[in-house]
Amino acid sequence: MISEHTIERIRQEADIASIIGGFVNLKKSGSAYEACCPFHNEKSPSFKVTPDKGRFHCFGCGKGGDVIQFIQEHEGKSFIDAVEYLGQKLGLTIEDDDLPPTPAGRLSISAYRYEEPLPELPPAVEDPEPEEDDDLPPLAKPVKKSFDWKSKVEAFTDEHAAKLAEWRGFSREFVDWLKREQLIGVHNGSFAIPVAGPDGEVNRCHYRLPKGWAYFPKEGDSTALVVGDPLHAAHTLIFESQWDAFSVLDLLGHHFDPAPFAAIITRGANSNTDVSKLPIPNLIAVPQNDPDEKRSKTTGRTPAEEWLHKITENKNSDTEFAVAQIPKDHKDANDWIRDTNPSNEEVFRRIVETAQNPALKGVLTVDDLLDYDTQNDESSLIGYEKRFLGRGGSMVVIGQSGIGKSTLTTGFASHAAAGVPWNGIKFRKPLKTLVIQAENDEGDLKEMLDGVFAIMRRDTFTKEQIRAFRKNLIFRQETEKTGEEFCKWLESVIRETKADLVLIDPLLSYIGDDISQQKVASQFLRNWLQPVLKRTGAMITVIHHTGKPPKDRSSMKSWSDSDYSYLGIGSSELVNWARAVMVIVETKEPGTFQLRITKRGKRAGMVDQFTGHVVNQIYLRHGGFAEGQSWQQTRYEEEEEEPKRGPGRPPKSENKPVSVEGYLRYVGACTTHQDALKAIMGGNNMSIVRAKAVVTEMIRVGLLVRGADGFYRKSELARTRSSTDESPHEENTVERCLL
Repeated sequence: MISEHTIERIRQEADIASIIGGFVNLKKSGSAYEACCPFHNEKSPSFKVTPDKGRFHCFGCGKGGDVIQFIQEHEGKSFIDAVEYLGQKLGLTIEDDDLPPTPAGRLSISAYRYEEPLPELPPAVEDPEPEEDDDLPPLAKPVKKSFDWKSKVEAFTDEHAAKLAEWRGFSREFVDWLKREQLIGVHNGSFAIPVAGPDGEVNRCHYRLPKGWAYFPKEGDSTALVVGDPLHAAHTLIFESQWDAFSVLDLLGHHFDPAPFAAIITRGANSNTDVSKLPIPNLIAVPQNDPDEKRSKTTGRTPAEEWLHKITENKNSDTEFAVAQIPKDHKDANDWIRDTNPSNEEVFRRIVETAQNPALKGVLTVDDLLDYDTQNDESSLIGYEKRFLGRGGSMVVIGQSGIGKSTLTTGFASHAAAGVPWNGIKFRKPLKTLVIQAENDEGDLKEMLDGVFAIMRRDTFTKEQIRAFRKNLIFRQETEKTGEEFCKWLESVIRETKADLVLIDPLLSYIGDDISQQKVASQFLRNWLQPVLKRTGAMITVIHHTGKPPKDRSSMKSWSDSDYSYLGIGSSELVNWARAVMVIVETKEPGTFQLRITKRGKRAGMVDQFTGHVVNQIYLRHGGFAEGQSWQQTRYEEEEEEPKRGPGRPPKSENKPVSVEGYLRYVGACTTHQDALKAIMGGNNMSIVRAKAVVTEMIRVGLLVRGADGFYRKSELARTRSSTDESPHEENTVERCLL
């Protein structure tokens, strides 16, 4: 076997740029060289050689390593042949190592630790001869009983090999290789894996029980199992489980020469994750797919994510690191390979070629974005046709205190749970909806749901829709937790309930600090709450209060959507953070409210039920007696401002008492408040002030009655009076209304 001294000398003395330049047309690029990769077809250069580090790397196919690995890859040579080839080019004598080769399974990470040479010691001084006449027998040195791993390997019979190959889906050739390399044995009738001590020698085993794993002997080291040579391999793979490692190595052809891979097996997610002692050139982690149920309530990470986190934190600073992702519908690599029987090329592509540095996770190329199908974006769940709100998204609902925001948002949540459009806004599917609230007790919630059921009966929800509503909508009261504690608690509840949509009512109960401070709002929303949405994929709707309404409401007529968005109490950071904003304000007509979607409103798909048009604002009123606590669309038209009068008194004729019944003939059978005003003004050359007085009096005495749809209709009394009596009535004069 070639000595380690010779190998290191070749690495140090070989000019990697000169050696590779003999095979590839390198071009100078700063302190490095670049070229089109010799290992895959490409038009633009992504192959880089860095002489200072003595390494090459292709950013296209991922191949990389030192000068020895290049000769192995490019010339198809074994490691020994590559070393001998380079030794001849450098004129070096290839020295052999007197030590026997170490079996592939006997190495531990500790065995790779680099030690400082021991200092030279002075010549030993011989002990003087012991005096005679000592009657005590010499002390016998204690004999340490060695662990006999070889016998356990020999106990692994052909029958065991056939059973393991069938059970785990390994090829028989690979299982035979495991035995040859002393990587598999039998202890007490169970499959066993070797455990090496710091010196690299096997001193115990890890064996399988019906319910888990155990060590024999119980006391001793529990180091990682190292297969191959991580320092010289083109790619070193790290796994939690030996079965995952063996499955992948089998399909990658590790049991054939040359073997360009090595593997580190940590024996579980909580041990042996410190690989900082090894200057591994290229490390690829292959984590398992743990279910969300295993997520830690403290860290929010699954065991596999925690394992990956530890490896990332504890790798050598010079190691190029990447993470491979096995298909999500399989729990681990062995499960995937055993169930789907992928080709060697597919395993190489998924484990090696497409492995990605976790620091670059989520990075998108132009090609990725051009290929993205926005028309079929499964992550878009609310107003999904135009991607109004999707997983991890946020919306703020802003309104005055006491107007019924909770009732409004409960109606929204109920439609989301049933999967039924709310005022035209469509849901991709019935959403699991969680309402977190602090102010409403069970009685309040019951009254709101009574209103919801009344609307469902009126709108004839199907049995399936009502069943989905009852199944998917849940409420949780929380009155103690605030700030970061609340957000951590919220994440655990979202995971337990698997909520798609969460409503927080109101925000002020949970922020736990002064929301007018931008720093406070940013920390709560961006640093604590948003990561919860990112990790869980839940959407959130936050209910928030406005400050005092403007004294001059007429000024709001000229407001933009942006102006309305910032009506909420506190820092503007709330609106800046939110993906969408919805605002509800009262109009000049008591009991009628305007609902505006002021941010992303054109995407929501909200519909005016009276015109059928897609709009970003509608008008609402509280439900009638039969509808309970609810909100319904209504008609409303902004009144025109009365033109300013010139100097002097109004025409004398406008002060003349006139019966309101006389104006009924100008009013249509079904009309709006605005249309009635225009009709009366136009037919009588009347000012808007007097026309308002006429219409108000008609409504007061019951001549005009407003329906649930917002239209005004003539009552039976009006029809009688307009046909039988058109004389003035003192009690119904405009003057009474003007007083």
